Amino acid sequence: MPRCEGLPYGPCPGKRNDQSVRLGEGELMLCKACDSERHRMFLESKKNHEIVDDSTTTKDEVVAKSADGDQRVKAQNRTRSVRSESSVESVKVNTRSLDTSANTVTIDRQGSVVFSELLMYTAYQRNRCTNALLRSVLNEFYSTVEISEAKKQLVSLFESSLTGCEAVTERRNSVQRTASAAEVDDITDILDLLDNLGVLDNVTFGAVQYNRLPRYGPEDLNICAIADKQVSTENSLSALSAKVESLSDGGSQSVKLLEAVSDVNAELRSLQSQVTQLAATVASVQPEPHRNMQHTDNTRLSDRLCNVVIYGVPESRDSNVWKSGVMNVLQVAAGREVSVSDAFRLGRYDLNKCRPILVKLHSVWDKRTVLSGSRKLAAKQELRTIFVQADEPMEVRRRKALDRIKARAVARGDHVNENSDVLYVNDIAVYSLCNGYIRNNVNLSSVAGSASLSRDG
Repeated sequence: MPRCEGLPYGPCPGKRNDQSVRLGEGELMLCKACDSERHRMFLESKKNHEIVDDSTTTKDEVVAKSADGDQRVKAQNRTRSVRSESSVESVKVNTRSLDTSANTVTIDRQGSVVFSELLMYTAYQRNRCTNALLRSVLNEFYSTVEISEAKKQLVSLFESSLTGCEAVTERRNSVQRTASAAEVDDITDILDLLDNLGVLDNVTFGAVQYNRLPRYGPEDLNICAIADKQVSTENSLSALSAKVESLSDGGSQSVKLLEAVSDVNAELRSLQSQVTQLAATVASVQPEPHRNMQHTDNTRLSDRLCNVVIYGVPESRDSNVWKSGVMNVLQVAAGREVSVSDAFRLGRYDLNKCRPILVKLHSVWDKRTVLSGSRKLAAKQELRTIFVQADEPMEVRRRKALDRIKARAVARGDHVNENSDVLYVNDIAVYSLCNGYIRNNVNLSSVAGSASLSRDG
């Protein structure tokens, strides 16, 4: 039985470990009480951030001029369109619109400025480099707290435009990647989505702490860029050496020569230190080759991520008949239409048997929605005999089947014994982890007798 993973601050109060535990908030196995509590906490956290209304073009330069003792504030438009020099629009900054908690300054009828060093760097660099290099810099430079706060600020600012977006989901550490790496991916995906919707034109990102901005662009981590800088450094050293040689006049020129040599050495050390730091940065963010190689088991597991298995759909020679039944089951479980990549029966056709159906969905999100809503099938009379499970490896399925057979036998009061991955009920072999169900049942005493004879012989 699945065990409830409890609340963020402690284990499940009811210590649930039964059929009531299902896939819930944040992709966790939760009971109904913990799922409701986590959802309530999530809604309360969202109320702590003020939503800034979307407006038109932002203003990023304010010039103050004084004339006849009166001060007037003029804002020069820095939008993407080119403004004619004669049309200068004067706006007044509403000081009451300064929200220090959300790091947002709103300009009346013109837009808003959001202060976030991470979002400013990402918005500026995302069209100037590849997503892989940009995400590497963000994961290397910024801390987990800064990444999480930036994502929360971005989601709060554009909440109305991100309805139904998977990227707003709270992330947790997993085997494949950390929570901060997943949130960096979410930030870049959200910015791409908002750019496609045309919403980013209403907001300008700014920075307050300049020391929290990387002093290099993502493309500077390229090996070719480092090679170009190395060539430039060598040219500078050659020019400095030529100057040193031209100062070899002797006498009064010896002091100047020594000073020039000292300057050359100091500049050489500075350049060498910069090259060393840059090389260390590249080595720290360069992906290792073995990370791109996946084990066969991991590949098989990734192939099953979007698959579900449906049991109980009536058998039919006409594939259109049972496929329509599959679509009906998926729609009832998910509460909406679900796209299917492929669906086929498992095993040979037998009129007296109802073979399971392997269904390949388009996304993991659809799979989780179907599995979490499969309990709705019991509410319909014609679907009560149908149930849905995740597509799991054979070893996992056989282990679960062995545990079910063992539990039923114990409940009946039968004598149960498990030996060498084989389950014996009343001294008769009924199931094996290696071969599944055992049709030619073997007595446990005969197996033990043959084993003793082989040892004696």
